[in-house]
Amino acid sequence: MHRLFEKFIEQLSASVDAADLHEAMASAAAGLEFPLFAYFTYPPASSDTPLVISNYPSSWTSNYLRLRYHSVDPVILRGLRGWDTFHWGLDRDHRYLPASQQEVLENAAQFGIRCGLTMSMHDHRGRFAG
Repeated sequence: MHRLFEKFIEQLSASVDAADLHEAMASAAAGLEFPLFAYFTYPPASSDTPLVISNYPSSWTSNYLRLRYHSVDPVILRGLRGWDTFHWGLDRDHRYLPASQQEVLENAAQFGIRCGLTMSMHDHRGRFAG
């Protein structure tokens, strides 16, 4: 595990573009036996498009961005509240969520995205990534 983390940090340090960052995250996710990963940065203005670096199905990510799901995604909304690492999924108590948030999880499940582990991060200026 220690070597995996060291390799991840080395790859991040050497990253010069989104493709390098994608490779670093894909390698780390595979080392942790996660088949999928997504890195998401919340846009500074509500009209902006978030940055998504992921190996989720492209049909899902384009649908997600087109429908602006980031504004109602329960995973993103929880991540925005502060530093946290948490599990999420369709099988959790999603029935207590508003219909718009349930819709995000149900639509994600149609693309094979049913659950996950999220680590939210905030920088010193309050920007969020997860």
